[in-house]
Amino acid sequence: MTSAFFIYVKDPGVAKTVASIDNNCMEVDKVVFLTNSNTAEAERNIIDSVFKSCCGENKLEVVAIDNFTIKTIDSFVHIHSDKSSKEELLTFAIKNVDVDIALTATSSEVFASNYIYKVLNVFNDDSIGVVYTDYFENGVVKHLEYLQPMITGKIPIKEFAIRSKLLEKDLSPELFETVIEFFNKSIIKHLPEELYAV
Repeated sequence: MTSAFFIYVKDPGVAKTVASIDNNCMEVDKVVFLTNSNTAEAERNIIDSVFKSCCGENKLEVVAIDNFTIKTIDSFVHIHSDKSSKEELLTFAIKNVDVDIALTATSSEVFASNYIYKVLNVFNDDSIGVVYTDYFENGVVKHLEYLQPMITGKIPIKEFAIRSKLLEKDLSPELFETVIEFFNKSIIKHLPEELYAV
């Protein structure tokens, strides 16, 4: 089972997010950076530094597809589009980066050292299509509800992991709406642990 972290880079803090992913007890196969016109130049420079420190520039592959530019070095991918929203970038990336499981993140988030292990372990059950967890927001624990078909309110899901093959249409700006769409296709699993901070 292959996996990738898809990091939308908007706010300062991408280095902190990458460090927390790198410090996990389990690794993902790829780290994918997603940038658009909302991404500060300083954050793009950090991504360039990650690429240079990892592998040098001689292995860089650059491909353009429609409005998207894709740069790849070994296990790092950078997808940029000035004209795309976060959701459009994430949809494009999940559909075009060849991995089984996509884990989402936003710059400045910090993940627990066992986050990847706990989330990917759930996907050993082939009937699971989506996993989401509790988290800390501004130092306060966000205990999320278990998603069920009869739920009446919206659950403030910030990040999730998805079996990539399930994604057929574009992600919604409201992640809860995106996740609930997968009820017809798979089991959605909530891990009641605070495994990252926003």
